[in-house]
Parts: sequence; C-alpha cells; structure tokens
Amino acid sequence: MCFVDVNGTWYKLRAQESDDDEEQMSSGPTTVGGTEGENEDTGGIARELAARFHDLRTCSELVARHGAALQRSLVDLEIPPTDTTKQVSERATLFRISCNAMMNACSEFMNAAAASSTRMSRALQHEREQKMRLQEVVEQLARQHDNLEKTVTARSTPHSGMFILILLPIKD
Repeated sequence: MCFVDVNGTWYKLRAQESDDDEEQMSSGPTTVGGTEGENEDTGGIARELAARFHDLRTCSELVARHGAALQRSLVDLEIPPTDTTKQVSERATLFRISCNAMMNACSEFMNAAAASSTRMSRALQHEREQKMRLQEVVEQLARQHDNLEKTVTARSTPHSGMFILILLPIKD
C-alpha cells in the first residue's frame, strides 16, 4: 500500500493481484497518520512503524517495477529514433535516477528508524521499570508516614486510650 497526493487529496494505492501488477486508486481519500493517544504502548508504536515500513517497501517495489516497465516501453518506442522519443527517454532516465535516489534515502531511513525503534523500546522498558520502583517507594513512604502520624497523635493526646496506673503508698 502506498499513499499519493493528488491535488491536495491523499489517495491509497494498492498493487492489484493480477499478473500485470498495475496500481489502482481506492475509492476515496484517506487520512495519513492520525492522532495517537498519549498512553499508547510501545507494542502499538512498533506495530505502526512495522506497517509503515511494509507500506514503504511495497511502494518501493512498485516504483521499481513500473519504472522498469516504462523503460522497456520507451526502448521499444526508440526503434525509429526521433527527437521526441529521445527527449522522452531522457526524461524517463532522469525519473528513474530520481526514484532510485529516493528509494535509497527511504531505505536508509528505514534502517535508521528500525535501529532507533529498538533503542526506544529498551528505553521505554527501562523507564517503565523505574516508574514501578518509584511507585513502590512512594507507597512505602506513605505507609511509614501514616504510621508515624498515628504514633505522634497517640502520644500527644492525653488519655487517648492509654491508661496510666500510678501506685501511691497508703499511709495509715
């Protein structure tokens, strides 16, 4: 699946399952991206990145396949060479060079994103563990504070449930 901007509207492109491997536009515009909740888990982010990487690879394969088909068609047109066919051939060659540069840049981006995704996943796991430890410490401190408060209240309040027995000698 690949996304294309046509006059400000994004369309989803899919490879047909037929033998000619042509692209077709889906029935309507599609929103690319979307808002992610702040509480989205690492697994959801990783799945989203993996899906985007798969889409990018599919687009790359489609561009390469259709570029090669275009190049073959242009070579077939060049049998009786004319100025127009030479100009079209040059433009197709420039397009292919540009597409190859774009695909290389996308491949480098994918590799960098995959590496940083792994690091990010480890960092998020470490942060989650630290949060759990900190939460346990805060709960323990709250319990200690509650116990200390009860002890201070019990000692400072007279006759708060504690009876003091004073024995005095009796004089006859």
